[in-house]
Amino acid sequence: FFTNAKISIHQFDAEPLSDAASFEYYNSFDLWNDLMPEYDYVEAARGIGLDEENFADIWGVDQTFTDGELIDLGKNTLQVIHTPGHSKGHCCFWFPEQQFLFSGDICLTAAGPWYGEVLSDPTDMIESIDKLIALKPTTMASCHIKKVCTDCTERLTEFKDRIYKREERIYNYLKHNAADVDKIAGEKFIYRFHPSPFVLFWEKLMVMKHLNRLLDFDRIEEIDQGLYRAK
Repeated sequence: FFTNAKISIHQFDAEPLSDAASFEYYNSFDLWNDLMPEYDYVEAARGIGLDEENFADIWGVDQTFTDGELIDLGKNTLQVIHTPGHSKGHCCFWFPEQQFLFSGDICLTAAGPWYGEVLSDPTDMIESIDKLIALKPTTMASCHIKKVCTDCTERLTEFKDRIYKREERIYNYLKHNAADVDKIAGEKFIYRFHPSPFVLFWEKLMVMKHLNRLLDFDRIEEIDQGLYRAK
C-alpha cells in the first residue's frame, strides 16, 4: 500500500524516530527499571507489540511540517495545528472548508488523555485542547476510535476536564496520605484497570507529571525523597 508515500512529522517529533535509542528515551522506556523493577521490559513490550522486530523499518522521516502549514491534498487542503501535550510535536489537522478536525491522539476514547513521554505535558495538552475548541469544528474524528463526532466542543471539553479530575483525585488522596509514585499509581486514579505492566507504567509516568504540576502550584510538598503530601 502507498509505496510512494513520504513519512512526514512535526519537527519536534522527528528525533524520537531517528533511531531505537532516541525512541526509547523519548518514550521514557529508560525509566522502566526504576519504576517497574518487578517486571521484565522485553517480555512486557512483546505483550503489546513493542518488541524490536516490529520497529525495524520505522527509523527516519522524509520531511517535517510546522504549525500553520497548509498541505494541498488535491481536492482538499488541510492546515497543521501544533498541539503539544501528548508529545512535544503532536499535531492535529484542520480542514477549514469543511470545518472538519482530525484531532489525532487527542483521542475521544474512554482511556485518554495520555501524556507519558519525557516531553509530554498535561498543561500543554490543556492549552492545545482550548486551541481546538476555539476552532469551533462542526465534525471531528480522532485516532483509536471509529466514529465521527458532531458534538465537538462538548467532547473536547469533557476530555480536557479529565486532566483536572485526575489531578484532584491525586491531591485529595495526598490530603489524607503521604505517598510515593508507586502507592499513588496503585490507587488507579488515572486508569481504572492495569491489564498489562505497560498500563501500570504509563500510570506511574502520568502520576509523576501531575505531582510536578501540584508542586508548581504549591499544593503539595515533598516531605522526603519521593514522598509527597498535600499542604
